[in-house]
Amino acid sequence: MVDAVFTMAALQALRQALPEQTLALLAPEPQAALWRGHPAVDHLWLRTARDTTSSLVRQWQAEGFDVALVASDSWQAAWEAWRAGTPMRVGFARGWWRGFLTHAVKPRPAALERPMSVRQVRRAVAGLATAVEGSGRPPEAGGAEHAGEAWFRLVAAMGLPVRPQPPRIALTDSEVRRAVERLGLPDPAADSVPWVVLDVRSGAAPAARWPEDRWRQAVGRIHKTRPCRWLLTGGMRDRDFSRPLAVRLARELASWRQGGSAPGAVASEQWVFHLAGKATLREWLAVASRCAVVVAVHPASLHLAAAAGARTLGLAAALDPGAWKPGAPDDPRHRMLVSPTPCVACRRAQCPLDRRCLEGVTADQIAGALAAMLAQPKGRG
Repeated sequence: MVDAVFTMAALQALRQALPEQTLALLAPEPQAALWRGHPAVDHLWLRTARDTTSSLVRQWQAEGFDVALVASDSWQAAWEAWRAGTPMRVGFARGWWRGFLTHAVKPRPAALERPMSVRQVRRAVAGLATAVEGSGRPPEAGGAEHAGEAWFRLVAAMGLPVRPQPPRIALTDSEVRRAVERLGLPDPAADSVPWVVLDVRSGAAPAARWPEDRWRQAVGRIHKTRPCRWLLTGGMRDRDFSRPLAVRLARELASWRQGGSAPGAVASEQWVFHLAGKATLREWLAVASRCAVVVAVHPASLHLAAAAGARTLGLAAALDPGAWKPGAPDDPRHRMLVSPTPCVACRRAQCPLDRRCLEGVTADQIAGALAAMLAQPKGRG
């Protein structure tokens, strides 16, 4: 899903360079909600489970496209563009299928994707390999290229000027209202209390999850001085973690409220909303767009929230924080907290050690960063 956000930024640059041309997007069906109504796309064409390669090639030929921009590492997409006879085929120079392309572009550095071996992790921690100062990047990761820069190279390969813009997901006010109503949230327009999303999803790496006690400590430190609506989000597989966390948080915040330690609190107010597994992707984006900050570990959540217009606070776990941070490197609306460990960018789904990249981020760090972000006007970059 992160690559889809990078593709969105590239298409926006393409639309800016070719405002009069028709841009069609062939996307997997699960991404339909992400692309619906996007201003850079004239025609959304979904690849479903019922589509065969032959049927897609026939449709491709019938459309008579002049250029195919293959924004994925799929050999099948490159082959379909070649088989359809599209004159100009631009894609990443990775794998044997580069032969199907007329313009093969340098892909994202493999060091940003290839996991470190257990031996490399242990050597880094032992001090035999050191991180690049201030970035958490091991020596083998090379330069400081952002993970999304390769997608702009696709546009540049077409001979077009590239003016990078942050990706933007198109959301309407009516979508936001429907999402808020269906999920049982207060009216954001009438609510004076800031909303904060705590996205606890871990994706395919259950180890990439911040400990429950840290979430509770951080929320407690903020809520005692700045009451917020805390929206716990994630997927269905995260509910075993998020449900007990929501229950305990609600109980703790209620006890603090009754003790009068939360200024401005009202006894009947609900502070914690458990939304994990309840919101569709489009609803999650709509809610995130109205929140003061989205706090997450998973890079997909951070990039999607940023594209929806939210400020983000990320916890770097098993990835290079400089390469995967949402927004521009100097954008103050998006922050990444990094544990000072040389193996933070290991890119491994399972930690072979003690999860020090997550365990090293304290509740005080999260609370301090979140308090600073809440003190600033929201705005949209």
